[in-house]
Amino acid sequence: MFSLKPIATALLLTSSAPLIAGNLAEVIQTGDANLAEQVQQGSSLQSFIEQYGQQNSAYTGQSGSGVSELHASVVQRGTANSADVQQAHTREVGNVTAQIEQVGALNTVVLEQVDAAMNAVIYQQGDNNHLDASQTYIANTLAVESIGQDNQVSVRQAGFGSASIVQVGTANSVQLEQTSFGLGQEVAQVVQEGVANVAEIVQPSGRYPAGEVDLHQTGTANNAQIHAGERGDIDFLQQGTGNELSARTTGTQVTGQSIGDYNRVEVVSTTMFDNSLTIDQIGTENFISADQNLSYNSAGISQAGNLNTAHLNQYMGGSYGAPNQATIAQRGNGNSASVTQLGSY
Repeated sequence: MFSLKPIATALLLTSSAPLIAGNLAEVIQTGDANLAEQVQQGSSLQSFIEQYGQQNSAYTGQSGSGVSELHASVVQRGTANSADVQQAHTREVGNVTAQIEQVGALNTVVLEQVDAAMNAVIYQQGDNNHLDASQTYIANTLAVESIGQDNQVSVRQAGFGSASIVQVGTANSVQLEQTSFGLGQEVAQVVQEGVANVAEIVQPSGRYPAGEVDLHQTGTANNAQIHAGERGDIDFLQQGTGNELSARTTGTQVTGQSIGDYNRVEVVSTTMFDNSLTIDQIGTENFISADQNLSYNSAGISQAGNLNTAHLNQYMGGSYGAPNQATIAQRGNGNSASVTQLGSY
């Protein structure tokens, strides 16, 4: 499993000395219902906005050409504040960063970064905060930390994107979509700690292999839905009561643990070859249902506890001249297992 450290310490969002030579805009506002708007064009741009109060709005728009250096920073402390950061440059690798920090309740962030090698770090602390982030083209990175209750994070990335999202609190939700139009290699890392967390991760691949999905949910009644593309990797850990994981993949390796009571895991691997499944469940009344298509599939399921159930179907192994392999180990009382393999070898 992966590990993520809090990113709050990385948010050094102050109005300190300029990072680069070029255009510099700086605004500090204290009070309510203020508006700060900065629009910059060029190759070396810096924008700093700090707002303290309620119902304040911050907008930063930066555009550059060639190998650009664009830096945007927004700090908001209070309630019902909004931050909107838009950055774009031509399709050359530059140095583009956005840093946004919001502390309070009912705050919103809209981030849009267009073209290559964009980087963003976002920190939200409080209740009922919202984040909507979009990064397009290739090699973009995003780190999000959301602390509080009922926070919502929605992220869209295209092309070699890397996203790390941490939520700590109650009833938080994550929607992450990473679309590959080339070599794939997306990385999705999601950590949720709390109660009734929901994560939906979509990672379809293009012509080449997809990337990696790492999911870690700790708490009660967590729910995860994962849709992965060809030849990617899914690694998950669910720890708590009433967790559910549903994964639909294509030629993917799925590895995970479900620790707690009433956990439920369903994995469907459609088409392609070499699907691999390794799942451990520790607890009571856990359930696994797995389907693997075509050949060279392998599955290893281990359950420890009472009333666990495992169903595994492997199809068409013999039709393609290669066998499928299945291993199920159960320990405890009242467990049941079912394995179906179709084809001959």
